[in-house]
Amino acid sequence: MRAHGLERTPAVNESQRGHYERFRKVNIHYPRRVLQAYGGDLRRAMADNDGQVALMVAAWERQQGFLVRSWSGPAGPPSA
Repeated sequence: MRAHGLERTPAVNESQRGHYERFRKVNIHYPRRVLQAYGGDLRRAMADNDGQVALMVAAWERQQGFLVRSWSGPAGPPSA
Protein backbone atom coordinates (compact mmCIF):
# COMPACT_ATOMS: atom_id res chain seq x y z
CA MET A 1 0.00 0.00 0.00
CA ARG A 2 1.27 3.47 -0.80
CA ALA A 3 0.38 6.71 0.90
CA HIS A 4 1.72 10.02 -0.30
CA GLY A 5 4.36 8.26 -2.39
CA LEU A 6 5.72 6.23 0.52
CA GLU A 7 5.38 2.51 0.94
CA ARG A 8 3.65 1.52 4.17
CA THR A 9 5.22 -1.16 6.31
CA PRO A 10 4.42 -2.26 9.85
CA ALA A 11 6.07 0.14 12.30
CA VAL A 12 7.67 -2.66 14.33
CA ASN A 13 7.61 -6.43 14.40
CA GLU A 14 7.24 -8.54 17.53
CA SER A 15 11.00 -9.00 18.11
CA GLN A 16 11.54 -5.25 17.83
CA ARG A 17 8.69 -4.60 20.25
CA GLY A 18 10.13 -7.08 22.76
CA HIS A 19 13.58 -5.50 22.48
CA TYR A 20 12.18 -2.03 23.01
CA GLU A 21 9.97 -3.00 25.96
CA ARG A 22 12.72 -4.93 27.75
CA PHE A 23 15.46 -2.32 27.44
CA ARG A 24 13.46 0.89 27.78
CA LYS A 25 12.88 -0.06 31.42
CA VAL A 26 16.51 0.97 31.95
CA ASN A 27 16.35 4.24 30.03
CA ILE A 28 14.33 5.55 27.08
CA HIS A 29 17.54 5.67 24.98
CA TYR A 30 18.95 2.31 26.08
CA PRO A 31 17.23 0.17 23.39
CA ARG A 32 19.04 2.12 20.68
CA ARG A 33 22.40 1.81 22.44
CA VAL A 34 21.88 -1.95 22.86
CA LEU A 35 21.04 -2.25 19.18
CA GLN A 36 24.19 -0.31 18.28
CA ALA A 37 26.36 -2.42 20.60
CA TYR A 38 25.03 -5.65 19.10
CA GLY A 39 25.40 -4.47 15.52
CA GLY A 40 21.66 -4.73 14.97
CA ASP A 41 21.45 -8.37 16.12
CA LEU A 42 18.21 -8.30 18.13
CA ARG A 43 18.15 -12.06 18.56
CA ARG A 44 21.57 -12.11 20.24
CA ALA A 45 20.78 -9.11 22.46
CA MET A 46 17.52 -10.69 23.61
CA ALA A 47 19.28 -14.01 24.36
CA ASP A 48 21.85 -12.38 26.67
CA ASN A 49 21.02 -11.60 30.29
CA ASP A 50 20.95 -8.00 31.53
CA GLY A 51 24.49 -8.18 32.92
CA GLN A 52 25.90 -9.44 29.62
CA VAL A 53 24.05 -6.71 27.75
CA ALA A 54 25.41 -4.04 30.11
CA LEU A 55 28.97 -5.31 29.57
CA MET A 56 28.49 -5.35 25.80
CA VAL A 57 27.10 -1.82 25.80
CA ALA A 58 29.96 -0.55 27.98
CA ALA A 59 32.55 -2.22 25.74
CA TRP A 60 30.92 -0.74 22.63
CA GLU A 61 30.81 2.76 24.18
CA ARG A 62 34.51 2.46 25.10
CA GLN A 63 35.40 1.25 21.60
CA GLN A 64 33.53 4.18 20.04
CA GLY A 65 35.27 6.69 22.32
CA PHE A 66 32.04 7.55 24.12
CA LEU A 67 31.74 8.21 27.80
CA VAL A 68 30.74 4.87 29.32
CA ARG A 69 27.37 5.62 30.85
CA SER A 70 25.88 4.13 33.94
CA TRP A 71 22.57 3.34 32.30
CA SER A 72 19.96 3.67 34.95
CA GLY A 73 16.41 4.84 35.04
CA PRO A 74 13.24 4.12 36.95
CA ALA A 75 14.12 0.41 36.94
CA GLY A 76 17.71 1.08 38.06
CA PRO A 77 20.86 -0.06 36.28
CA PRO A 78 20.87 -3.38 34.41
CA SER A 79 21.47 -6.25 36.80
CA ALA A 80 24.68 -8.26 36.56
